[in-house]
Formats: sequence, structure tokens, C-alpha cells
Amino acid sequence: MSRLIVAGALVVASVFAPACGSGRDTEAADTHEEVVHVHDLLVRGDDTVLAATHLGLYRVADGGLDPIGAGRHDLMATALDGDTILASGHPDLRDDTLRVEDRPPLLGIVESIDGETWMERSLLGDADFHRLVFADGQLFGANSSDDAVWVSPDGGATWEPRGGAAQLVAMAVNPADPSELVGVDLDRGFVRSGDGGDSWTDAQGPELADVEWTGHGIIGHDEEGAVYRFDGETWTPIGDLADVAALGTRGDELFALQLPSTVLRSTDGGATWTEFP
Repeated sequence: MSRLIVAGALVVASVFAPACGSGRDTEAADTHEEVVHVHDLLVRGDDTVLAATHLGLYRVADGGLDPIGAGRHDLMATALDGDTILASGHPDLRDDTLRVEDRPPLLGIVESIDGETWMERSLLGDADFHRLVFADGQLFGANSSDDAVWVSPDGGATWEPRGGAAQLVAMAVNPADPSELVGVDLDRGFVRSGDGGDSWTDAQGPELADVEWTGHGIIGHDEEGAVYRFDGETWTPIGDLADVAALGTRGDELFALQLPSTVLRSTDGGATWTEFP
């Protein structure tokens, strides 16, 4: 399998995939050049690290990212349900198995064990989640198709939309209290919800690119790699990580993907980091 090296941003030509962004953007050219964005980071129990990108799923390996399978689905959001990978976003337009006739190219929720073969779990053609988070046995999804948080009690098979309007590009849920959510709104910046996503209030904070919630608290980073911790009232800078592409969690462990392929782990809420594994 050929290895794809990512250095800050990688340009890949002639890939059939819709542009990432709002779920309302359903038009895409058949072939085009597109910059790879790392949308999400997953760490499995066997220490395998997976990067969900604009052009498919990759395994993080020494020196680069190894593409998994031939599909180049735009994986806007991912989560682990045990050993099963859940994903949302937009399908590779060459793959008719993940398209619904007369419906926009939206993945809803698809699932895979190996990252190569994907099957529908729910909402194919109807939803485009830009963040998926498990908390207290529930799956929370930030749905860009209607700018609302949806909640599933059964791992994404059935869903209940909440009422709060927010264009979330990042979202985290309190693992101890799933009624508490924080997020990054496309226009409003840092926002908070105390009712499970039914309503959102603006809050002061840095311009964050990503946010995670572990047992050590709320951690976020900005586009320049500055890492912050939120104590419920204020954000405090706790360090800098150059070229951070995405954050991820595994229990109370916090992970950061540092381009091109360095993975860092923190077990103290981002105060200190060590290379992983």
C-alpha cells in the first residue's frame, strides 16, 4: 500500500469527492484538486490511531498516513462504538452504494469494522454530522443539515433532534453530565448548552478550532496550536503544540495529531504531552 505523506496540507489531484463544509453544499465537480483536512482523530484500544480526513480514512504510521481502502469519502465526523467505526459526511461520488436516488450526497451515519467497507446505519442522504460524541451511553451529533444537535440512545440507529440552533464545527459533551455541552459555532465562536443541546448561549473564549471534554476538564486548541483549559468561567493557556491538525480522546486520555504524523498523548488534561505510542 502506498504511503501518503502530509506536510501541513497536502494537495491530491483527481479525487471524486464533494467539498467539505455545510451540508447544504451538495454540488461537486467530477474531478478536482483539494487540500486534505484532518477532521477527526480516533485511537482504538489496540493503540491504532486513525485520522478521518476530507479524502477518506488513514492509519497514522511512522513518517506519514497510510490510506485505508480505495474509498475517498469526506469523513467530517467519526466516533468509535466498541470496535466499530461510525462516520458521517459526504460519500465518494464514485461509490453508488452510499448514495440514495434523488437525495443529496450525505452519509448520515455509516459504519465499518476495517475502515474499508462501509454500510449504512441510519439517515443516509438525510444528515451530515460534523461532530459525533458518545457520552453516558448516548451518541450526540452536530447536524449541519439543520444546524441542530441530534441525540441517539442506541448508537446511531434512531435519533431525536434537539431544538437549539447552532452551526457547530466542534462539540464536546460532559462525560459525567450529558446535559452539559460546549461547542464552537461557525459565526458565534465558543457556545455552551445546559439542556442537552436544546438551547445555546454565547460565551467568552479564544477562537478555537477544536474542543474536547475529558475527566480532566474541557480542553481546546486554536489554529496556531495554542492549547487552553476551561474551568467553567475562563480559558487558561497551558501550552503550544505546533501544527496540530486534530484532537481526540480515549477515556480520560487526550491525543493530538501533529502533522505530518506525530501523535502526542496527555494524561493530565493537556498540561504535559508525550509521544504516542
